[in-house]
Amino acid sequence: ETVPLTDRDREILSGQLFTRGRFARDLAMLPLGLFAGVALCGLPVGLLVLLVAGLDYLLGTSLLQHRVTGLLFLALWVALTLVAFAYSMRHSVAEYRSRFAANAPLRADLDSGVKHCEALRIEEALCVQENEHGGLGYFCRVADGRVIFVTDHESASWEDEDLAAGYRRGVDPRQERFVPTDTLRLCQAAASGYVFEEDFSGAPVPRVEGIYWTDVTRLPDSGTFVRRPWEKIRSTCAQAEKRVDWTEVIERAERSETRR
Repeated sequence: ETVPLTDRDREILSGQLFTRGRFARDLAMLPLGLFAGVALCGLPVGLLVLLVAGLDYLLGTSLLQHRVTGLLFLALWVALTLVAFAYSMRHSVAEYRSRFAANAPLRADLDSGVKHCEALRIEEALCVQENEHGGLGYFCRVADGRVIFVTDHESASWEDEDLAAGYRRGVDPRQERFVPTDTLRLCQAAASGYVFEEDFSGAPVPRVEGIYWTDVTRLPDSGTFVRRPWEKIRSTCAQAEKRVDWTEVIERAERSETRR
């Protein structure tokens, strides 16, 4: 189903564009970055000077008093600064090229003026917990065989005290609030893939308890289809090294309550 972009949709896409104004603001911070880099490169040189001074004191020599030694230290500092600057510039140029390149699909979506929406029939959901921030996400098996990942964006903001209250009852309160159901309406831009809407409706579907996702460094973006087969995902999660430790969260909450 093709649906016209709303004014809000256009505003969101326009906000994703990397404009010359943003580039200029980044350039304005360049002198500060250079100053920090020069100071940082001077740190190992300063430590080396202190080491030589200590040897001078212990051995009764006078290396630091020679002009050649001072020039060597200066040359080392300049060399380190140039290497760090070259590395930083190479990384920055590649970063800005990729950010400007990302504008093309966004502009294509704005020019087309439409977004694509579809109602997905969900048959099963597998819940995972991100290792770093603790948020929950769901791998959802679609009736046509595809697998889509959906993030519960609010789950990472839960406090230990709120989680512990549910854990003492033997449930994860986040899973009580966010329930994957058998219909998922997905609306996204065609070229950039930006997700405008991902709303569940209908009856709850079977799901697996939350576990740590240890197979990848980061979870997929919400609203994206995953290439990995469903059975492979289930098998990997079943072999995860660490499941969510409810006892640890309860103990942290109790220690926090005691301190209060």
